[in-house]
Amino acid sequence: MRRSCCARGGGEKSIGRAASRWLAAAGLSTLLACRAAPPADDPEGAALSLFLQARIARVNGDVERAVDLLERAAALQPSQGAIAAALGEGLLVLGEEAEARAPLERAAALSDDVGAQVLLARLDVRDRRPDAALVRLIALDERRPAQPAVLELLHPLLLWAGETQRGLEIFTRTLAVAPDLAFAQEACGDFQACLGRDEEALASYRRALALEPGRRAAELKAARILGQQVDQLLRRLPAPADPGLGLPAAPSSAPGSR
Repeated sequence: MRRSCCARGGGEKSIGRAASRWLAAAGLSTLLACRAAPPADDPEGAALSLFLQARIARVNGDVERAVDLLERAAALQPSQGAIAAALGEGLLVLGEEAEARAPLERAAALSDDVGAQVLLARLDVRDRRPDAALVRLIALDERRPAQPAVLELLHPLLLWAGETQRGLEIFTRTLAVAPDLAFAQEACGDFQACLGRDEEALASYRRALALEPGRRAAELKAARILGQQVDQLLRRLPAPADPGLGLPAAPSSAPGSR
């Protein structure tokens, strides 16, 4: 009996897009025929039928049945990346991380599936191999730029590795493709701040807030830089002039001493 647990997050939407592309390529008439009567003498059609049933089971919340159906589909069509990706993601949802890696690796090799690659990177992090996850995601970003699921995991890994200049280059390139991505604007600000380029970081945080007002993390980071600038300004101000009265230090109960 498989145990159910929470989804690990990241990659599922991309896997769904890969599956949608496969279903679209099959055509409506084929899908309807497979759904109505799974063909006994057609492995590809039978796999498609099982895959459709797995999708329905997943929508209904029956992840265990979906995985069982996908395992049968994968046995019929081991070279279909969408099946492998969905199977790996389903196994992760059930908490079977060790079993999930093989189908995810197969999906990544067969179709360079973004969702499968992201889930593999998360498994690398879980296995205390963040350097492997970083290498995987950097290479993936070069092949498939501006993928939010990739960038959201790549950002903290680049900061962890101290690759601030490289991170700035990656996210600057992302913004050239997707300038309205608030997360990428904020990430640029993080890398600029790490490099000591506070004015540029502040401008990046402001652009992120213009794209997504109320973005809490960007607000706090911008406020921190502004606070530091105020502190620096106050330290540069001259000390107040001594009125020449020779007064001792004010007692703690004096007005304004608290």
